[in-house]
Amino acid sequence: MVKALLDGRKTQTRRVMKSQPYTLRTEGFGYGTKSGGFVSIQSPHCLAEFPYGVPGDRLWVREAWTSGYRDGAWGTIFRADETFLIGKRAHEKGPHFHAKEMGSHILWRPSIFMPRWASRITLEVTDVRVQRLQEISEGDAVAEGIYRNSENMGAGWRYSDAEPVYAFAASAYRELWESIHGAGSSTLNPWVWAVGFKVVVA
Repeated sequence: MVKALLDGRKTQTRRVMKSQPYTLRTEGFGYGTKSGGFVSIQSPHCLAEFPYGVPGDRLWVREAWTSGYRDGAWGTIFRADETFLIGKRAHEKGPHFHAKEMGSHILWRPSIFMPRWASRITLEVTDVRVQRLQEISEGDAVAEGIYRNSENMGAGWRYSDAEPVYAFAASAYRELWESIHGAGSSTLNPWVWAVGFKVVVA
């Protein structure tokens, strides 16, 4: 999905709501608030519980990476496309991995351990919605980075060149979701934050 961000194909992401909405007697579904109360998901106040900010706020993207020397310079290498950037040198604690050459021997660091200084992509939140996972539309699935298969390989949609082709973009997205969250996770149809954004720094 980092490649989809860099290509401008991905402008939405979905995150499971930490506390799943539950039924209220008179207001439909409600969501637990930070203060211990609840609010209807139909209420604009529900969006105040979004844990990643409000429209206009900026988020930084973590991805698999390493740091090391290349052509005599120190920089950061990003696994998604093997881009090498100079000037991302270190104020982090702990050892550095010296990647003297590009290749399979490089010790990649998991995205969860990427510090802020190493991030090359910043997103600005443009909108936030609450919905069920399976309510995703074809247009929203495309905005999640699902792309049309090349003509010489048949019609359909996919989320990776290594994955099968699906008749609908939403079906390909559900398979992408399961590749991240586990088999059968899309059938649970969880409530999610549907977040729109634009890339402001890359």
